[in-house]
This record gives sequence, structure tokens and C-alpha cells, in this order.
Amino acid sequence: MKKRMFMALLIAALCACTAAMADGGLLLDGVIEPAKTLTLLAPYSGRVEDFAVRAGDEAAAGEMLFAISAQEVYADTDGVVCGLFAQAGDSAAVVEERYGALCSIERDALYVAECTTGGASGGNENKIVHPGETVYVRSESDSDRTGVGRVTKVSGKSYTVEISVQQNLRLNEAVEIFRNPEYSGSRCIGSGRTSRIDPVPVTAQGYVLGVHVTEGQRVSRGDLLFTMVPDQLAGMKGIEGGVCLPEDGVVLSVLCESGAQVSKDQPMATWCPAGSMEMVLTADADDLSAIREGMQVMVTPDSLEDVTIAGTVSRVGRAPGEDGGYTVVVTLMDTRDVCIGMEAEAAF
Repeated sequence: MKKRMFMALLIAALCACTAAMADGGLLLDGVIEPAKTLTLLAPYSGRVEDFAVRAGDEAAAGEMLFAISAQEVYADTDGVVCGLFAQAGDSAAVVEERYGALCSIERDALYVAECTTGGASGGNENKIVHPGETVYVRSESDSDRTGVGRVTKVSGKSYTVEISVQQNLRLNEAVEIFRNPEYSGSRCIGSGRTSRIDPVPVTAQGYVLGVHVTEGQRVSRGDLLFTMVPDQLAGMKGIEGGVCLPEDGVVLSVLCESGAQVSKDQPMATWCPAGSMEMVLTADADDLSAIREGMQVMVTPDSLEDVTIAGTVSRVGRAPGEDGGYTVVVTLMDTRDVCIGMEAEAAF
């Protein structure tokens, strides 16, 4: 009697299970994974600066994830930027071949005098000129044309005076050089002839990453003019000098280290576009009778029991490395409440 009752209960349970399966009662566990995995490449060679991005971080389009050091080109003299020929993306070699420089700086001092101690007055004191000393310049033909300069180079009896302040001096003018502003004859240290100081050409190697000045801008020694990188740039987006996602997304893995050298096109991270998620689960062969591509399912994240998300079976195929197993992929209709790596349950 007990044996017959047990068999009846077992048959009833099997029938109930079969009915539940027929009504969509199959429940399978899975994981939320990226639907698309993309690779973020280094746009040029250089050293990776310190960064804090980690796998799982969300990032907006254009938000800098990594910075790669670039060569910086600074002004080595005071003056005004003239002839700005380079722009971002240009090859320095091509620009310099055509124009001679990326830009030029017109120095504040317009004249230089090439001088000798010949004609210096007095004894040896006036025939010994020191680099860096301030001197006073006067035209030999017109005492009203004057200037103030500095000795920049000395070679034997010859020396060069850079004239920083001048009053009506002319090109190729014969001048006398003095050690006092009164132009005392006893303090004359020689004579020379004026010439124009050429603008200072600014050159570099590689490709222009950024231009930090404009034509006509006054700069001081040490001001940043250009940033340069060794490789040709192609398709950079976002912050200048930074490595960014081209659209909103999630960082899946970080493939570089702070302080490490990277080469152009070297993988730096993997990522997926925001909202590009799907549920991946494994089913047995016996489960396939209840699963078909295109069918609607309901997905419940384990950590969000009160949240149910509609999905569609988008792919069914053999699970790699698992005998008899099948991979089922469910495309989610709404991904606002889930994140990659979250476990979930799908009801078929």
C-alpha cells in the first residue's frame, strides 16, 4: 500500500515538473558579461604617467584614462612668435623642410654689433672685455644715436654686443663701445658695426601633438611652445595628450602599468560600450527542448531580487570545452540596473 502511494506521488511530481517546464518553469543561472569587447590602443609611443583607472570603472566619452608623456619644446629666448607654420598632427620634418622651422621668435633685441678692441683707449684694462658685462653704444657719425647692450661672446680681440635698448641706431652703422653711460673717451673699449639679429628658429623632431602659442604672441624664455611625439598621429579623440574612450563605456581590463614604456598601437585596456551587456549561461542537452533562439525570458539579478529584466535568447551553441554543454546568450532589453560580472537567474 505504501509502495503504491509512493509511486503515485512520484508520478504526480514528474507530471507537475513537466507541466511547469511547459509553462516556462526552467530556471538557469548565468553571469552578466560584455556583449562587445574593444581594445584601447596607445596613440603614440612614450612613458605611461601615473593613473588610477581600474577594471570595472565607468568612463564618459573623452574622459582621460591614461596620459602618455610627450616631448615639450620651450622658448629659449624672450620675444614675439612670428611665422607660426606648424599645427597639431604635422610632421616636424616636413614643416621644417618647407619653412625652415616650426615657428620663429623675433627677439626683443633687434641689433647686434660685431666689435674688436682695436681703437680702445687707455691701457690693458680697456682691451680686456668680459662676457656678460653691460656696455654703452654710440654711433660714430651721430652722437644722438645710442644704445645699451651686453657682451655675449668674446674671442681674443673680438667680441659681440647684443643691443637690447637703442635710440635710432641703424643697420650696418659704425659704433663705438664704452663702459660708462657718459661715453667717456677714457672708457672706450673698442668699435664695431651693427647688424640685424635674425629671428630664432624653433625646431623639433617627431610629430606635433599640441601647439601652445599663437602667431604674434609674446613669450618669455621657458614658455611652452609645442608638445611632440615620435609617431604619426591618427584618429586621436578627447583630451590632447590623453588616452580616452571614444564613447561612454566600462573598462574591462587594464593592460599597462604606470611608468612603463608603450609603443604606438600597443593595447592599453579593453572596454565595452555602456549598456552593451548580455547574460551568458550554460544549459544541458535536456534543457534545450525549453530553449529556442528569439524566445522571451525574464532575468533576475541575484543581488537585485526585486528587479526583473526582459531579455531575448540571441544565440545557442556548444559550450567550449564542456562535453554535452551548450552556451545560451540572452540579450537584455534594459541594462541600467546591472553591471558586468553580476550573477543572475533566467526564467525560460
